Amino acid sequence: DRNGDPLVTTETRKTIWADPANVERGRIGETAATLAPLLGVPAVDLREALGSDSNFRYLARKVDDSVAAQVMAYGFPGIYTLDEATRLKPAGDLALGVLGSVDTENAGIAGVERSLDKVLTGVPGELVRDRSPDGDHTIPSGRRTVVPATPGSTVMLTLDRNLQQVVEKAVADQV
Repeated sequence: DRNGDPLVTTETRKTIWADPANVERGRIGETAATLAPLLGVPAVDLREALGSDSNFRYLARKVDDSVAAQVMAYGFPGIYTLDEATRLKPAGDLALGVLGSVDTENAGIAGVERSLDKVLTGVPGELVRDRSPDGDHTIPSGRRTVVPATPGSTVMLTLDRNLQQVVEKAVADQV
């Protein structure tokens, strides 16, 4: 807001993903059963993801670091983490109609989030992995390079967080 109090912030959270080509075929059921309660995902969905033909499957997005640490402590082959930006609203739904929202990929879809998306977004990072000559499989002992993202800019609005809260409460009381 105009006083520098945050209305929306970005924090990095861990995303758990799998390269099914590197998951031990004989341990898919065990891996799914172990990870399901940690990730809050049904074991049947995890078994399907871990047994798929793709080389990248999300298992759980934007989890707490403690959950990611527990998952990685098991040391299951083919299970990895990546850092992913997450939008947080320290003031809750205050000025929601003005601030707007973002989709799962943090692209602005409404309000200031949409109109200033290019300023707020920055430059995404990338994950580069060696693949087989036919491109169908990741090479397990191959090179994996992560290029970190460049953060976007901060935007200061003319909104006053305290005044906005008083106004929204008064309007809600009248409605």
